[in-house]
Amino acid sequence: MNNQISKLWLFGPPFALLLTALFYYSRVDTFRQWADSNFPWVKRNIGVHIRSNSHPAPASASPSASRMPDDAAPPTTIQPEPTPSPALAPAPEPPAPPAKPIYVQKDGTVDLETLAANQGDWPKKLRLRKPVPFPAVIDGKVVGELTAPAGTEVTLRRVNREKIGVEYKGGGGWIAPEDTDIRQRLQ
Repeated sequence: MNNQISKLWLFGPPFALLLTALFYYSRVDTFRQWADSNFPWVKRNIGVHIRSNSHPAPASASPSASRMPDDAAPPTTIQPEPTPSPALAPAPEPPAPPAKPIYVQKDGTVDLETLAANQGDWPKKLRLRKPVPFPAVIDGKVVGELTAPAGTEVTLRRVNREKIGVEYKGGGGWIAPEDTDIRQRLQ
């Protein structure tokens, strides 16, 4: 008598659990949804190979009902309607681009509240219309004040309901939008 036990029996319980999980995955929609949400790799690697059970096939009729009477006509098969080929089907119209918000009001003022909500529409650079004082910054420290003359290009950094935040040579400040050419850049 051979007293040695095979090591393969160790694979039996995990294999049985794996087969049970695959059965439930293929037959029970709630289990499939749970597995797909908790283990996305299962959906990508296994779910694409197993068809969903959400539209089950009709149950087969009982054996006594499967026999046709001798005088009955043979069942007819219903042919699906032909689908138009892609070359003949009209191309769907692309969706209309969303309307760009209007930032400049009829009275010539800029709607800063709407502009603040749409950062993608902010102009990167602005030109000053009058001299504006800015803090002079060296190595991150304010060391004085300098005045940027009219026509100087500044960088737009912030927008709030009343003012715009601009930066010039490392120093920043809040100024009125009328002191820049922001209205022209938004039109």
